[in-house]
Amino acid sequence: MSKFFKKNKYFFRRAIAVIFLLLLFIFLFRIIRGNRINNYKTIFPTLTTYEKDINTKIFNIFDEKVYFSKGEGIVVFNSSEGQKVPAGYEVAYLNLMGDVSSLKDELNKIDSAIKIKKGFKPNTNENQKKFTNNIQDLVKDKEFDKIYYDINSLDSLANNYNIADVEEYTELSIETLNKKKEEIEKQISKYNYSYISEFSGVVSYKIDGYENYFDIEDLDKFTYDYLNRNFSFSNIEMETKVSDNEPLFKLINNLKWKLACTINNVSDIKNYEVGNLVKIQISDMEDIYGTIEKINKNDKNAVIIVALDRYFEEMYSNRIHKGKIIIEKTKGYEIPKSSLINRDDMTGVFVQEIKGLVKFVPVEIVKENKDTVFINRGNKQSVIKIGDKSFKTVTVNDAVVLSPKTVDESRILNWGDILDLKKNLEILYSEINEAKIKSNYNKEVELIAVSKTHPVEMINEFHKLGLNEFGENKVQELVSKLDKVNEGVNFHLIGNLQRNKVKYIYDKVKLIQSLDRIKLAEEIDKRAKKSNISVDCLVQINIGEESTKSGILYEDTDEFLYELQKYENINIKGLMAIAPNTEDELLLRKLFEKMNNKFEKLKSTNLDRVEMKYLSMGMSHDFKLAIEEGSNMIRVGSKLFGNRNYDN
Repeated sequence: MSKFFKKNKYFFRRAIAVIFLLLLFIFLFRIIRGNRINNYKTIFPTLTTYEKDINTKIFNIFDEKVYFSKGEGIVVFNSSEGQKVPAGYEVAYLNLMGDVSSLKDELNKIDSAIKIKKGFKPNTNENQKKFTNNIQDLVKDKEFDKIYYDINSLDSLANNYNIADVEEYTELSIETLNKKKEEIEKQISKYNYSYISEFSGVVSYKIDGYENYFDIEDLDKFTYDYLNRNFSFSNIEMETKVSDNEPLFKLINNLKWKLACTINNVSDIKNYEVGNLVKIQISDMEDIYGTIEKINKNDKNAVIIVALDRYFEEMYSNRIHKGKIIIEKTKGYEIPKSSLINRDDMTGVFVQEIKGLVKFVPVEIVKENKDTVFINRGNKQSVIKIGDKSFKTVTVNDAVVLSPKTVDESRILNWGDILDLKKNLEILYSEINEAKIKSNYNKEVELIAVSKTHPVEMINEFHKLGLNEFGENKVQELVSKLDKVNEGVNFHLIGNLQRNKVKYIYDKVKLIQSLDRIKLAEEIDKRAKKSNISVDCLVQINIGEESTKSGILYEDTDEFLYELQKYENINIKGLMAIAPNTEDELLLRKLFEKMNNKFEKLKSTNLDRVEMKYLSMGMSHDFKLAIEEGSNMIRVGSKLFGNRNYDN
């Protein structure tokens, strides 16, 4: 024996070396392959806002009036720049530099004489004391109108004229004195002019000389050519000494003003109509929103007239502003240019899925930057339209592969199959609605997508399309998918459940639909009690009494529910049945009707923890009949996922 080993020792050494190298090769291959599959560099799309804008020149159009000097003189202004004044307010007072002191002195004497003839006496200490006492008595008696008259009457007596000074006037009647007063006031007014506001508005001393050019009453004249000229604006400075016919101030109606915005290319506003809301941006100002009141356009250019109800204070002081009009505002995603790839004559990206798989997702590029692109995020369902077809695009939660060239072709999910899922779901929903219309029971129907033998990637695709409830037949397959599906996916166990498999799923599924044995109930209750939870179950009934199917007999339903009362950690939420696989529609309707009658009858049961909430019956080949006969939960697989692959 030793001679044999000595003779063949080199052979064994070589064999061991070969095996070692082979194992090393397999190990390295798996590492490399694993890296290729799982270590794609990815990035999540950045949600941002893209605004498409055009440059514009903005002109203020006011309802305004300029007031001019009536002669050379000194002007006194009673309002500040930008002050809002009511109609009838004295904005300014012009003194024409005439000597009217003697006239004013005579006017004061006449006023004093009138007061004396009305019972007032020259202002002495004694009169002041009497006046004060009189005011106090009037206050006590609440005769406020007389108080006002007495206080104002005191003004003309304040000059302390002696009786002798006004004696010649006191000999005249009050009527004659009033006439003389009116004549003197007219003479004085020739040398003074009061500027009274004719309407409520804002006072401005920034007069550019183009007030008539930008008259608001004729909006038709504001064409592109009318505004496209070199304006020389210089605001007139506010002076106290003025010449004849010199502008003093202007009054602007702040409730009646508009903007005229020039558009260099008329095609930029092809979608704009009168009445549309428009957004305007001016440097160092908040965004301006107004309504298009008029559009004056030719073949090349245009002017839009915008009506506003605010922003006056920020805008009025300058006739012209440079700004931008936002012609389009879109929320979307920003992704690196490097992530783009062309596939099937479409531009898109690879999105990483579970186990290193990727799927191709089409994108619509809105704007290209140096290193990034802005893409359309689609509607609420993330669907975009390319040509005459609709496609699901990326979402903010998708991991976009940065270098698509590193993706192995074998790791790409069949994009056509993914698109078919949406179509399949739409068709199924349509058929469900048709069956509900035909039914006499008016029940809402919950869809359980039977995902047995189908990959997790398809489950996640359906979840993105709005499906949350999925059914699995085998515990091992269900458990293998739990940590790979999207958050929000719920599993139902719809196949036969062995007692030794309960521990793996009792606390991980939303519903066990196949409770059909007391021994199974004991195991579920035992596990639930240890975890201090309750498990929701449906009682499975073998409605067709087939030896190949699980479930209790129909006639044993009441007794079975009664026996379940001792299992306090099990909640019965309804019934489940699998009808025979037959083309006999009359038989199917009879069995479904029978199940629904039992379901409705059990709703009035007084058993604890028994609630007839779900009647789960109907699969891909018979769900429409089941709905028509009262089902409110169906379990559909092949109509959604396609034919199953039982080799996995």
